[in-house]
Amino acid sequence: MLNRIIHRGTAPIGLDIGTGGVRLVQLRRTGSGIEATAAVRLEKRPTDDPDTAIPERLIESLKRRVESGDFSGRECVMTFPDHWLSTRSVRLPVMPPEETDAALALEAGERLGFSDEAPGEVSWIRGGRVRQGDDWREEIILVGAERSLLSELVDAVSETGLQPIAVEPSFLSLGRVYSRRFRREGDRENVRVGLDIGNRNTSVFVLRGTDVAFYKALRLSGSDFTKAVAERLDLSIEAAADLRRQRLRSSGAGFDESVDRTVYEASRPLIEELAKEAALCLRYFTVAFTGDRPSEVFTTGDEGCEPRLAETLGATLRLDHRIGDPFEGMTIGPRPRLGSWAGAHSAWSSAVGLSLRGLPKSSRRHTPTEARPGDEPSAPAVVETPETLEAAEEAA
Repeated sequence: MLNRIIHRGTAPIGLDIGTGGVRLVQLRRTGSGIEATAAVRLEKRPTDDPDTAIPERLIESLKRRVESGDFSGRECVMTFPDHWLSTRSVRLPVMPPEETDAALALEAGERLGFSDEAPGEVSWIRGGRVRQGDDWREEIILVGAERSLLSELVDAVSETGLQPIAVEPSFLSLGRVYSRRFRREGDRENVRVGLDIGNRNTSVFVLRGTDVAFYKALRLSGSDFTKAVAERLDLSIEAAADLRRQRLRSSGAGFDESVDRTVYEASRPLIEELAKEAALCLRYFTVAFTGDRPSEVFTTGDEGCEPRLAETLGATLRLDHRIGDPFEGMTIGPRPRLGSWAGAHSAWSSAVGLSLRGLPKSSRRHTPTEARPGDEPSAPAVVETPETLEAAEEAA
């Protein structure tokens, strides 16, 4: 009973599982707002199997960190590598929500390429109403992932002592963290563009108020930047990756100017191509949603603080630009070590959004077992764990 009183405002652990490693963040609600109380980052090594989401070595490391006492409780909300995600946008006639859900329950898996032999866990997001000719249609974003991959990942996480209570794609957690400040009635039409740039792919998503209205995965990613630098400087991939990390963390201070210029010249064609791809996504959105114009573009992810990237996006899209900070408006406790270089916080965005999913609301007091989703966009998770799936569907 005493433990529940002490940790009444504590959210589940946000567990972000990406191609580069894992990040864990835990938040809690205090009298003055939200505080990040614990954070851990565990990186993959070049020798780790790139197709294994959590190598055995990281499972053992996670066990030790979970048992260290930095985190309160064992419940976690987790994501999975972005390249596992299958998506497709469809337009349906405007129908009552229950009829739309019934139709999608029958068709979504097949539309995403899943079958009885290779089933997937699927869900969908209502992007909003769009004009198609003389009629109105509802834009739906179908999302799903292969069931066997998710099951294996949940089992691996459970081996660490963590208790997964929900699984969702990372772009939903990003939408949650970057829509926290847009929950008022007047914010419903506030539109923002986000680019989450990882090692293996880039996610473009559009937020309207608290809702995810558009999502698309792009083929360009941090690995392409690394390959371009390796070719220009005749380096190995590992050496080029290390050079890029040093450059990002230096924030321009003490880094050789000639090397910085050469790295930028190698990266510039990719930066410009990424900006053009983002512009095409934005053009589709503004046409489909009858002129909703974004107010800003922001970058997140491990590669989101690539020098001159946000500026190029802003110039191409003609929008205000910034590097996203998921801890904006929060306090950071003494334990988390999040990195002090410019843009370092952006890489924690998904983990923060995952923990936010279960953050108790300020208007009511909840114990960890009573936590309700707070400060999140109106988008469902792809899949709940087997133990909570039935309850989650009934609650929805």
